[in-house]
Amino acid sequence: MRPTGGGGVAVLGVAAWLAGAMACGGGSAPDVVLSPTPPKDVVIRRTAPTNEPVADATAHRVPVPVAADAAALTHTRERLRSTVTTYGLDPDNAWAIGHALLALGPDARLADGRSAFEVLFARYAQVVPMGPATILRFPRKDGDRLVEPHTALVLKTVTDLGLAPDTKVTVAGAPHPLAELYRGTLDQIWTDPPELSVLSWNDVPWALQGLATWSAPHTAWRTSDGHDMDLDTLTHQVVDRLVQDTAFLEAARVADAPLVKQGQGIFSYTCGGAHLLQGAATAVARGFGTADDRVAMVAQARLAMWRFPRELAIVDDALVRAPEYAEILRIQRLKFVGHHLETMERFAALGLVPGDDPELQASVTRALDELVASVGALEAAGTFDDMDGVRRRREQSWLDLIGDSAHALRGLDLATGQAAVWW
Repeated sequence: MRPTGGGGVAVLGVAAWLAGAMACGGGSAPDVVLSPTPPKDVVIRRTAPTNEPVADATAHRVPVPVAADAAALTHTRERLRSTVTTYGLDPDNAWAIGHALLALGPDARLADGRSAFEVLFARYAQVVPMGPATILRFPRKDGDRLVEPHTALVLKTVTDLGLAPDTKVTVAGAPHPLAELYRGTLDQIWTDPPELSVLSWNDVPWALQGLATWSAPHTAWRTSDGHDMDLDTLTHQVVDRLVQDTAFLEAARVADAPLVKQGQGIFSYTCGGAHLLQGAATAVARGFGTADDRVAMVAQARLAMWRFPRELAIVDDALVRAPEYAEILRIQRLKFVGHHLETMERFAALGLVPGDDPELQASVTRALDELVASVGALEAAGTFDDMDGVRRRREQSWLDLIGDSAHALRGLDLATGQAAVWW
């Protein structure tokens, strides 16, 4: 694996660094502010306040032009796709199925030929009475297996896939529209800082992204336990939280100070805060929150691009200094690179950063090169061919490798125009 650049990096003890590692298996004012890019050929229907989903999301394909090794990218894609197909389409692992669907699309099939999407709902979704109607929910776990460790992870996935709210799924032997999953998520979410209906702010981004994708302007709701909420407020609160939790990064960027990674701020979020960035960006692109929130998310894109090479340097230094953690670190490297690629492509597709912006193009090109390097290092170590061994040594690493391969594959497909961002 070639060295990564980006000076001004403070490397802490590897154990301290790993304490802030970015597990996604369910186990955190710029010099230049761009004018937001208007969406292309998209008309969003603006309706009266409602808590019913709207089917107005549109596919955006804005692959950032890159100069990358086509053969190397093809090989990398095949390796990632093979891993996701082999280990992600397990009917006994709902969390893995959700990630496989994100990477492979809604038509993915299990080894026995059944639709992975249909099995996910038929086996794991729950029908909950809500007055005269019903809603759908997923449990956090099924026994000791993860299902939806983050609230609304499945809603976020189905909106990522471009499915419509009236899409029918079979749950408990009867057909239900996905709109019931949307309404079930509304009933789960309220915030009255410092109180939250969910585990923490780290549990909000998936719900925000899924709700924003299907919500009409000024969507407001009352939960069954009597809390009033609206999506503009939720969006603003999440953006405000993101700005607070990246303030130390912004201070380091402005001062040209070392990047210190010690599990603080954004580093305390799942996948290093990638989902927090993606959820907030999706909501502001859909018009929720305030005008200042949109400006803040443009600035967050710049901050993420500044952070990328510096955090890579921390990982690569740790690989040299602590070979006993090499397997974990290689997988964490794949996680960070894949999620950065996915996040930057989403920002471009959302119109928050122009696809022809030089800084964005450089960051995406670097991410693609580093994705090839990350997959190559895992291949050279035999990790992909020893998934059973990885699982015996550390279950979380096994889960990470499945989920991170899925996110990396999606980021790669977004970058090459083979996948779209729906909003």
